[in-house]
Amino acid sequence: MENQVLKFNALIEKVLSGLVPRKIACPQSEISKYCEKEFEITNEDINYLKRFKVPAPKLCPTCRRQRRYVFINQIDIFKRGCGAPGHSEKVISTIPSVSPYVTYDVDYYRNGGWDPILYGKDFDSLASFFSQFESLRRVVPHIAITSDPSNINSDYSVNGKNLKNGYRVTGGRNSENIWYTVVVFDSREIMDGFYVTKCENCYEIVVSSNCYNSDFIYFSDGCVDCKFMYDCKNCTDCIGGVNLRNAKYVFWGEQLSKDEYGKRAKDFSICSRKKLEEYKNKFWDMVKKSPVRGPRLLDAPGCTGVLTGSSKNCVESIGCFKSEDSRYCDMLTKTKDAMDASASSGGEGFYQTISVGSDSSDMKFSVLAKNSSQCEFVINCKNCTNCFACVGLENKSYSIFNKQYEKEEYFKEIDKIKSQMLEKGEYGEFLPTPLSCFAYNTSNAYDCFPLTQQEAKKLGSFWQLEEETDTAGSMVISVNDLPDDIKDVDGSILKNAIKCKVTGKLFRIVATELEYLKKRNIALPTVHPKERMLDRFAKISSYRKNKDVCQKCGVSIESIYPNDAGWIVWCDDCYKKEFI
Repeated sequence: MENQVLKFNALIEKVLSGLVPRKIACPQSEISKYCEKEFEITNEDINYLKRFKVPAPKLCPTCRRQRRYVFINQIDIFKRGCGAPGHSEKVISTIPSVSPYVTYDVDYYRNGGWDPILYGKDFDSLASFFSQFESLRRVVPHIAITSDPSNINSDYSVNGKNLKNGYRVTGGRNSENIWYTVVVFDSREIMDGFYVTKCENCYEIVVSSNCYNSDFIYFSDGCVDCKFMYDCKNCTDCIGGVNLRNAKYVFWGEQLSKDEYGKRAKDFSICSRKKLEEYKNKFWDMVKKSPVRGPRLLDAPGCTGVLTGSSKNCVESIGCFKSEDSRYCDMLTKTKDAMDASASSGGEGFYQTISVGSDSSDMKFSVLAKNSSQCEFVINCKNCTNCFACVGLENKSYSIFNKQYEKEEYFKEIDKIKSQMLEKGEYGEFLPTPLSCFAYNTSNAYDCFPLTQQEAKKLGSFWQLEEETDTAGSMVISVNDLPDDIKDVDGSILKNAIKCKVTGKLFRIVATELEYLKKRNIALPTVHPKERMLDRFAKISSYRKNKDVCQKCGVSIESIYPNDAGWIVWCDDCYKKEFI
């Protein structure tokens, strides 16, 4: 593209040549309580900006992340009206009913014969770029729930690929029989999980891999027949362990013989809600009395930030795995050469994107794009190359505002648009918040950066009011009225709505969920599925990092643990010397 956008190249080179390390005041300091107020542009940042040919960002890293998060929803599911021609039914959707964006049911979106190219429009040089893009965004239909066609029997699940029998799953890949889980790879029979890899028969499992027949597992790998384990590796037949390595027959921190362990484990059961609550309290008390690894940078040379593993040179990032050479990124897997990218799996060359991946490359300012390259400002596009400011396109090239161009004419128009945007100060920033189809309180932004309705409005977000749960004549029962033991729960529970003991919201138990719980002798949940998911997010500090001090050596660190919650936080070096 470089030799075909000569005017823009000359303009951006002039901007970039004048860049020097400096501090910048974030313009959102008065409207966002999470704003860093002031941030620094470093020489390393400038190198990335030159690689992507973009001016310095105006917002601080936290505000940039917060704005991106408004564009994804990993948890909430709604029933809303279908906007397809001749349709009036309610459909399952991640887009809330208050959203003004046109939404089609999955079947009509994929097979209804409509064509997003028909919404194509010319660029008006007299109007704001983003106002024109928003008007296009408003009319091009969005799929009710984004899910890959390879998924089977997973209507209530979002994104992913080759997911079979997934219920309320986001980002499930090559997995089967999964419930209430966000990000799961190559796994089976998982319920209530977050970032699970190659696991089977596990309940309540967070950032763990290669575990089997284990429950309440956190930051652990290779655990078999274990329960209540925190930061443990390659353990078998253990109950209640923290910071264990290659252990067997540990019972609540006590090393036992095989026979003694067998006797105690025989009487250990999580089929009773009351006993399970006792075990949870005992477990977390044990964890908080033990050192924890603050930054959680595992096999991460050159990385800074938190919760990053099997990666290199990921700077100021959060939750990056098998990734490299990236800055200010989060939720990345197998991604490289990126800056300000979120929720991506597979690809390279991303700048200010979210949920862009699946072997995409050289993408900027985009949302929900797969197998695409050389695109900017695209939303919900697939298999596209050289597209700019497009919505809902598939298998297209050389398109602007959904209008098809010949190659030569495309680059001529792109040169004009980008040059004008740069001169007007519009080029270089992520999509404005109003272009999201999600209400603030139904997006990941709310999960990680909670705000009130008025605070969200200041950022340009709309708000979804709480909708009354349709109980369809079912009996509403409180937690206290539930049978204590899962063995005493029968199929009648499926007809009832349970009142969450934390929020008071109503939720149901589905048939496959009950079957799973009874098969594995696990007590009924008493908390709404969304709250359980948020609790798992909280285990990783909801994708936020905190400044702290190692309580072992006194060095300044970043940590996933809240400063005032009583954790014994160590730096990675101290932790490795003691436990690895």
